[in-house]
Amino acid sequence: MGKRQLRGKKGSVSINVRGGMLRLRWTYQGKQYQLSLGLPNTPLNHQSARAKAAEIERDIALQQFDPSLTKYRPLSSVALEPLPRPGTVEQWRQWMDKRRDDGVSHQTLVNRYQTLLNLLTQFGRNVETPDDARDLVAYLATRQSPATLNRNLKMLSTFGDWCLTQEWLTVNPFSTLKPVKDSSPRESTRKPFTLSEIQAILTTFRTHRLYYAYHDFALVLFALGLRPSEAIGLRWKHIDFTQRTVTIAESLSRSGEGSRRVRRGRKNGVTTVLTLPDEIYTMLQGRFNPAFNPDALVFTTTKGKAIDDHNFSQRIWRSVLTQAGIPHRPPYTCRHSMASHAIDQGASLPDVAYLMGHRNTAMVSKVYGHTVKRPKLPKLGL
Repeated sequence: MGKRQLRGKKGSVSINVRGGMLRLRWTYQGKQYQLSLGLPNTPLNHQSARAKAAEIERDIALQQFDPSLTKYRPLSSVALEPLPRPGTVEQWRQWMDKRRDDGVSHQTLVNRYQTLLNLLTQFGRNVETPDDARDLVAYLATRQSPATLNRNLKMLSTFGDWCLTQEWLTVNPFSTLKPVKDSSPRESTRKPFTLSEIQAILTTFRTHRLYYAYHDFALVLFALGLRPSEAIGLRWKHIDFTQRTVTIAESLSRSGEGSRRVRRGRKNGVTTVLTLPDEIYTMLQGRFNPAFNPDALVFTTTKGKAIDDHNFSQRIWRSVLTQAGIPHRPPYTCRHSMASHAIDQGASLPDVAYLMGHRNTAMVSKVYGHTVKRPKLPKLGL
């Protein structure tokens, strides 16, 4: 069986090889089509296949597409192959293709859809009945938190509805599944670090035998409240030493393809200019060299590579918190901590929303408004 080709842009017809023979595949109005050309996989026949693909793409663009495909079959013995019903894993791959065409971001596809694809592959069974779906949920529950599993159940239900439109299923096996109970509140990972905990973590970084070089990176996470991917992607051109500011507009995130990283703007398109606190300004001046390339990363590994967020979180960060005697929370909690302490010290919700790069205060109120200091009851003179 030929190697599966990457999907082209929306409305395009791809040329595939199956059993040494050429075929065309495409999607039109949500329905998948396949045309077997009856031609061996040779360079000359590829030219014929490209011409036929261009004809179909042109008709789609001009809204003259013939869904019966009669127009596209040559007078020879070329015939439309009935598409065999794919298994759940292949269905999910095609669902990912559709979601990509729908405009779902690359990062979301990698972090959520690809992760679930891997788990479906490991599950090793097709999901066709409610019983199959319940078995899958039981399997996922051993590998995901309740909150993550419940998000995936919503995705699976939507996926099942789409499979019905493709006539791959006669019933959506995920439609009757109920959310699992979350017995471990998410607040534990969002509980902000206290000021004394922050000092203990930074002191441990500064004196750590192996990870002292990451102290400045951790300092920025706490002081500026950046997402780890934003701090990883920070470049010297984003620092204005004259104005004592830093511009936050992009991140450097995992691409899902090994160690490769992808630079992208913030999802909401917001650019934030932050005034550098004195300790951050001094630290950056100490690291800066006028010979640096403006596009060079401010923070790198000891080998000069971009910091891997997963390695930093699971190896470096976890080790430092253990040594400091601090209950583990992920690096993202630094962001929650900055916002929570700002609110606790009197910053308004609009101010904190700006610092966090949010368009409004809704997210700040919902997510970052944790109180670090427990409020006191009023004195009633009793």
